[in-house]
Parts: sequence; C-alpha cells; structure tokens
Amino acid sequence: MAQMAVEQAVFEAVRQVEVQVDAELERLEQLKDDEYETLRRNRLAEMKKEAEKRREWSANGHGTVSTIAERDFFDVVKRSDRVCAVFYRTGASRFTDDIIAHLDRVAEAHVEAKFVLLDAEKCPFLVDRLRIQVLPSIVLVKNAKADYTYVGLDELLTSKRTLETVTIEQRLFDRNFLSNTDLADSQKR
Repeated sequence: MAQMAVEQAVFEAVRQVEVQVDAELERLEQLKDDEYETLRRNRLAEMKKEAEKRREWSANGHGTVSTIAERDFFDVVKRSDRVCAVFYRTGASRFTDDIIAHLDRVAEAHVEAKFVLLDAEKCPFLVDRLRIQVLPSIVLVKNAKADYTYVGLDELLTSKRTLETVTIEQRLFDRNFLSNTDLADSQKR
C-alpha cells in the first residue's frame, strides 16, 4: 500500500516535469528569427562579461596559491569577492603540505576564488581577530567578510581520514564558495 502511494507520487512528479519540458519546447519552437538573434546577442554579451571577469581574476592572481603577509590580507579581500585563507605554521601538522598541494589543484580549476597562505606566527592580529586556535585552519572570506572557518582539517578529510582534492572541492562548493565541481565532475567521466 505504501509502496503504491510512493510510486504514484513519483509518477505524478515525473508527469509534471514532462509537462513543463513540453511547454518549454513549445515556447522555443514558436520563437521567431529576431528572437533567436536576441537570445544569441544576450548569450554573447554574457560570455564577454565572463571573459572579462576571468581576465580580472587572472590580473588579481587567481588560479594559484600564494603566500601573503598580514598587511596584504585586507587589500586581497577587497579586490577579490572570494578568498580562501589558509592559516598554518610550518611543521604544525602532517597535513599542512598536503592541504597546500590539494588547494593548488583546486585553485587552478577555480579562478573565481583567490587562495592565499598566511603564516600564523607572523599574523598575530588576524589570528586573534579571526579566532584561529587550531592550525592549519581555513577561513572562507566572501565579499570581505569571514563566512566560514574550517577549524583544523577534520571537515575536509574523507571517511578514510585522508585528504583528496575532489573532497576539498566538494566541501568548498557545499559552502557556496566555489561555483561548480569541475574536478569531481571530470573524475566521474
């Protein structure tokens, strides 16, 4: 009885989606040549805007992981909408070098975010202000405000207690920090 109800609900949901798809196809079939041209122009303008953003990100040093000093932190977060700041101390954790290597790969694939390293011992003001107590810690900054802090790396580890690039990418995506999961998606293919 319960299974029948579930099947009926799924069938109804699929039917509603099919009706919506059919309606959209019908709308697209009714478009005139000038409407197609308008759609094409709008898409071309979108693509140009995206290309300009990518150029701007590249000029701001996106696409790599760079080490910055405490005094540069506020300039970096003003120039970039999304900044992933890794606070570390050399030799503090066996995962420090690993997380940096994985973030290098994520940074290359996600130029929409800036990835920076800060030596916690040389950044006492930021460590205090951002309440960094465990190293390494990762602070996700969106629109010049600290949005989320990964205290240590527990949240980034897989179930086997290892670090994987695609897992880190997925966690950052889940926090609405990255716009997609290109690395994970390419691995699935």
